[in-house]
Amino acid sequence: MQLVPFLVALLALLPGADSFEQAKAKLGKKTADDLCSIAKWCDGKEYFLERDRLYGLALVYSPDHRKARAALGYAKDGKGGWKLIKEPAPSRNHGRVDFEALQKKESRLWERWAKLMVSLIDKHADELGEERRRAELRAVLARVPDDEGVRRALGYVEGWEGHRWVLPSSKRSHARRLELKAAAARALKGVKGPQESALLDYERETGIVWGSHLESEVARVVNVGAKKESERALALIAAAPPFLEAALSVEPASLPPGFTAYLVDGQADMQKLLEKVPGTSGPRVKGVSSYWASGSDLFVGNGSKAGRLDMVSTQTVHHLLGMTFGIRPDQGWAWEGFGIYLSYKLCGTRLSFSVQPSEYEGDKPNTQNRLRESGANWLALAHEVLTRDKPPGLVFILGKSVNQLTGDDLLVGYALAAYLMEVHPGKVSRILSRLGREPAATVLEEELRIALPAIRQELVDWLADVK
Repeated sequence: MQLVPFLVALLALLPGADSFEQAKAKLGKKTADDLCSIAKWCDGKEYFLERDRLYGLALVYSPDHRKARAALGYAKDGKGGWKLIKEPAPSRNHGRVDFEALQKKESRLWERWAKLMVSLIDKHADELGEERRRAELRAVLARVPDDEGVRRALGYVEGWEGHRWVLPSSKRSHARRLELKAAAARALKGVKGPQESALLDYERETGIVWGSHLESEVARVVNVGAKKESERALALIAAAPPFLEAALSVEPASLPPGFTAYLVDGQADMQKLLEKVPGTSGPRVKGVSSYWASGSDLFVGNGSKAGRLDMVSTQTVHHLLGMTFGIRPDQGWAWEGFGIYLSYKLCGTRLSFSVQPSEYEGDKPNTQNRLRESGANWLALAHEVLTRDKPPGLVFILGKSVNQLTGDDLLVGYALAAYLMEVHPGKVSRILSRLGREPAATVLEEELRIALPAIRQELVDWLADVK
C-alpha cells in the first residue's frame, strides 16, 4: 500500500509545463500532507510536542498549508497572509513516546521525498544549470545525509574505513596523503649522518654559547641547542629537496653551496650573530625571527626547540619553492599555503607563519590562538571560515601579500594549497610556475578549467569531507 502515494507523487513529476519551482512546490504540498498525517497519529498518541514539531516542519515545505497553520493557531488575515489568533500553550508529550515507531514513519516519508526530489532535479537539470542543480541536491542531502541516491547524484563514491560516502576528490586525497607521508619518510631515511664542524672565528666572536655545530654533504648547522636538535635540523634540510621532488614531480633548485643554518634563542642572540656574520646587517633585520643572508645562510631565532626546527623546515621549503618556481612573499596565499603545507608533511608541525594576532585590520585573535594550538585542525578551521555568514572573498585573498594576510586568509590559502596538492597533484607544478608571473585567479581558472566561484565551492565540499 505504501507504493501508492509514491506513484501518485511520481506522476506529478512526469513531463509537463511546470517549472522546477512549481513542481517543487507541488511536492512540498504533498510532503506537508504526509507530515500532517504523522502529526495526527502523534496527536492520537498524545505525543503533543512531536505533533507540533511535525506541523511546524510541514510549514517549511508548504508555508501556506491550511491544516498545519490551523493546528498551530493561525488563520487568514484577509490580506493573503496569516495571523496567529490563538497563542498555543507549551506542548509536551504525555506518557512514554514510541520513538522507534515514530522514526520509522518519518524515515519512510523522507526516503520517498528524497527519491522524488532527485527525480525532480534530474528532470529539470537543464533549467537549473550545474551550480543550482548541486545546490538543490545538497539541500536534500542536509535532510537525508545517509541517502544513497542523493549521494550518488552528487557524485559521491564509497570511501574508506570510517567514511562511508566521500567525493571522488576526497578518495584521491586520502590516497595522496598516504603517498606524501611515505615520500617524507623515504626522504628523511635517506639522509646521511652528519659530523662535527669547527666554528669559524666570527661565530666564536659573537659571544653566543653554542651547544652544537654539525655539517653534512648538504648543509651546516650551528645551534644553541643540543646535538640531537642539530641532527634533526640537518635531516630536515637535507630531506627537503628529495621530498619536494617526489611531492611536485619536478627537480627543485639546489640549496646554495656552503649553506649554513644558525639556530639561536631569540632576538638578542640574533642581533649578536648578525653583527658578526659577513654580509648581514643587524638593524635591517631587527624584529624578525628568521632571515636569509645573501641567499646562502639562514638565521633562525626562537626560544623553543620545536619552534626552531619548524622554522628551519618551513624556511628551507620556502627557499626551494622560491628558487624553483619564482614564488614570492607578495603571493601570500601560495607562499604560506604551499610552504606550510609541504613543511608540515615533512616535519609534522605548523608553528611558523607570518600573521600576528593584532597586527592586521579585521583579524581575530581567537583565530590566531587556535592556529597555534597543538593538534589544531587547520582544514576544519578553514571550513568554518568559508561557511560562515560572511566569509572572506577568495578573489581578494589571492591578491594579498604575506604581510596582508589575516588568520582567516592564511587558513583559506593553506586549505587551497592542500586541495591542489591532494586532488590535482599533476597540475601543481605548472600552477606554481605560472603563479610566479601571472595573476592567481587567472592561473587557477585556466588550469582547473572552472570559474573561481566553482573552485571555491569544490574547496568547501572537499573540506566538508576531509576535515
